[in-house]
Amino acid sequence: MTYGTVPRLFARSSVRITILVLIGIFFMMFLYSANQARMIHLQELGNDIAAKTQTQFGLNAQYSLEFDENCKLCTSKSSRKVHVVTNFFPMSVIAGRAKILPPGATWNSRVKPNRADAQRLVEERDRELLDVLQMNLNNNGILAIHIIYHDERVVKHIMSQRLRFTHKLIFHWVQSTNPTYEDALLYIGKYLLDQLVVFTNQDIYLDRGWDVLDHRKIKERKLMYALTRHGKEERYCKMRDDCARSAPYRGSHDAFAFVLTEMPKEKDLALLKHSNDQFGVENIMIFLFREKLKYEVINPCFVLYIYHVHCAGVFSKKRVRVNRYDTTGMANFIDQLYV
Repeated sequence: MTYGTVPRLFARSSVRITILVLIGIFFMMFLYSANQARMIHLQELGNDIAAKTQTQFGLNAQYSLEFDENCKLCTSKSSRKVHVVTNFFPMSVIAGRAKILPPGATWNSRVKPNRADAQRLVEERDRELLDVLQMNLNNNGILAIHIIYHDERVVKHIMSQRLRFTHKLIFHWVQSTNPTYEDALLYIGKYLLDQLVVFTNQDIYLDRGWDVLDHRKIKERKLMYALTRHGKEERYCKMRDDCARSAPYRGSHDAFAFVLTEMPKEKDLALLKHSNDQFGVENIMIFLFREKLKYEVINPCFVLYIYHVHCAGVFSKKRVRVNRYDTTGMANFIDQLYV
């Protein structure tokens, strides 16, 4: 190699490097521009979807304070209205965890529904639950309905139904696949202290009697109302009245009204690691409030009315009894609010 060839080789290498650097710079600029355009498109698309959803469904429900610090309804207080805390399991979302019975079948029946029956019963159960939710939303005595859920499809399902008064809805996500009584008490203890709360099953709606409650007296006397459900003619069937004057007390309770003033201890809450579809969990709830939290637990279901709606033959697949003899609380019917 002669001396004169070195500069030429070096020059060629420099050109190649310069070209490669320029290609790299242009490629990075292209990626940046494409990403910026994508982000703008997604933002516009999200805004468009949100606007359409709000216009179409009245999407003014909110997430809890844990996920939305601007939730105004979450911090609202009232001495006349109650906060309802519940869950919601659309059968169309969790049908795999449901036991479906054919029309007219009983729990002991071995007859399996055909596919058409099963689909119809799932849809019927969904309509029942939405009817109950709408009746509670219509209730002027309810300030807000807090729905504890795990599957985001629950929120989408509810908000796609054209329900009225959805501004009263607050959604709270929990890790439990099947939300438990413990999840509900943790939420109440964190966000609803000193407020009259009604913790209830998803197929229960509040009726008469709630407008006469003295919230201050309930708090001062540490009262808990563990209520047994009533039943009447509903959209699809006539429900049994479990709190009739002639009905025997069976230890069944479907709603709990109380004012929590402090968060229960972790070891006490651990008693309630059960979902509301398990037998006897309501009796553990009574035991906890009476024996651990020292509340006066009564059942004035002759005065405070709650109604149960479960006409469709769809039930939880795996129901087991979770209370024991040493964790069972009972509260027979009475007709007094204050004792």
